[in-house]
Amino acid sequence: MKATIADLQNWTGVHRNKLRTLLADLPTEPGGPRGARLYESSQALQAIYQPGTDRLDPAVERAKLDEARRLEIEARLAKQRGELLDAKEVSAAWSYEASLVRSHLLQLPSRAAPELLSLDGLKPIEDALRGHVYAALESLGRGEHSPDWPGQTDQAA
Repeated sequence: MKATIADLQNWTGVHRNKLRTLLADLPTEPGGPRGARLYESSQALQAIYQPGTDRLDPAVERAKLDEARRLEIEARLAKQRGELLDAKEVSAAWSYEASLVRSHLLQLPSRAAPELLSLDGLKPIEDALRGHVYAALESLGRGEHSPDWPGQTDQAA
């Protein structure tokens, strides 16, 4: 029986480019639909499934499929046990945390400015700024997610 590359692809599930490579040394005949080359199906299937370096080996392909299925099952079980998190959820959580850090950092100038006006010298200014940064970090570390973090009040009002 004669078969085209499209027929062999339907029968085997192997991509047409791979089939062309596997069948490159087989004789063909013209005359298929739209000028397609025709292969003797018994020779073509033998060439496709013949064990060797470039050929498909059913045992090797079955082992690859079994390995892929095993990895898929392990991932599903790890997710059910809570050992594996959904990437979208992790990304959303990190985005939220980054926005909290950003809001705390953006508040530093307005919180520190009134206090810094009354200070003289570089050391007191550095200490005051360091205190505000540590207060923001402590607030974030305690899980206080309000952008209006407590502990500091405007004293220059």
